Amino acid sequence: MDITLNKLAKRKRATVVTINRHDGTHWRKLLAFGIVPGATLVVIQRFPAIVIRIGETEVALDLDTARLVTVRVGE
Repeated sequence: MDITLNKLAKRKRATVVTINRHDGTHWRKLLAFGIVPGATLVVIQRFPAIVIRIGETEVALDLDTARLVTVRVGE
């Protein structure tokens, strides 16, 4: 099932499917953090910001930025 990152529950693992590139330069920042198609991530925290772990890196994202990332749950 594919959902946007902002809807992924805490402690859930997912694989990045796509990044919406229609929103200015935010997608470039996501790529720089390693949030790329095929990468596996897990949600550490959901409030006040969404914090994810991707590899050995933890990144905090606001809701608008998290909405740019589509993930596949269950892989």
